[in-house]
Amino acid sequence: MLRFNRTQSGLLSLVALIILFSCKPSAKLQVLQPADLVIPEHIRKIVLIDRSKPAGGFWSNVESVLTGEEYQQDKQGRRRAMEGLSELLQKTPRFATIYSNVEMTGSKGGREFMTPLSWREVEEICNKFGGDALVAIEMFDSDIESSTTSRSVKEKDKEGKEITRVVFDGRRRGTVKLGWRFYDPKDRTIVDEYRDNDTEEVTSSGAASQQAATNNLRKSYELVRDIAFDLGGKYGKRIAPVWITLSRTYYKNIKGANEDKFEQAARYADAGEWAKAAEIWEKVASVRSNPDAAGKATYNLAVAAEVNGQLNTALQYARDAYTQFSDKKAKNYIRLLEQRIQDLETIQRQMHEKKTS
Repeated sequence: MLRFNRTQSGLLSLVALIILFSCKPSAKLQVLQPADLVIPEHIRKIVLIDRSKPAGGFWSNVESVLTGEEYQQDKQGRRRAMEGLSELLQKTPRFATIYSNVEMTGSKGGREFMTPLSWREVEEICNKFGGDALVAIEMFDSDIESSTTSRSVKEKDKEGKEITRVVFDGRRRGTVKLGWRFYDPKDRTIVDEYRDNDTEEVTSSGAASQQAATNNLRKSYELVRDIAFDLGGKYGKRIAPVWITLSRTYYKNIKGANEDKFEQAARYADAGEWAKAAEIWEKVASVRSNPDAAGKATYNLAVAAEVNGQLNTALQYARDAYTQFSDKKAKNYIRLLEQRIQDLETIQRQMHEKKTS
């Protein structure tokens, strides 16, 4: 019989059911998603700084005008990249973060990494803000391309006569390139040096003039800010485990005997009473004379076990549903559960917790 223990050990207890909704029964789970990197255990507080301030000064601003960039567009973008990283890291249980507002000069044009900070500088910043490590954005550059095209459209005037007029469509494409460094002053190692970029395009349609088509486009600085913010959050996911939401559907109906009880079990699950639902599903699963119902009940038991954080039990139920009852949904569910178990082992390494039995 599937048992529900309210005090699951280790990281399994991090799995929590939050909402059940819609006519198609579905369980939503909050789980930790592994990061790309395993950060040394002694790093608990990270100081964030911006080391990508252009070295060109006045001439850098002149260049931005000549290339169509709005004044201080990159400055706003750099700030949003740091805010995106800071906001993401506020949601991870792995680190505490300190957004220092420290701004340092980077490379000319922001297109290349400079020589890394000296360890004396890194230690001074970490000591000042009480951090164990330092993450810096060390290169930042944005590019904007805007264009308009014309086309003819046919329409009718007030008198019903067909006329042809020219309209203009606009296109604006924004690209942000940036680079990060992660400094560990205790071991005096650069944990990570990472380049990234992203592009977003917006359009406008049917304007009366080229200028109107351009004016109808989203502002360049808004594009850069949004792309940069997303890239900051993306880097946060690279270095820190974060909460994500998973959805699991389950069967609500069967045909034949126990049809009413099966529907009642689904109502229990809808209400979050998974133990009561599981009791019914176990009884239905034991009736081998109706293999379709038994397979669906076994599949639902796998979902109930996952909701309760019992991943190995869930995996066994899913395998039984597929191998013994040929339940089609179970085949894909097996892969999802195997990945979750693998992810959990990664999370335990990243959180530096002992493996649970």
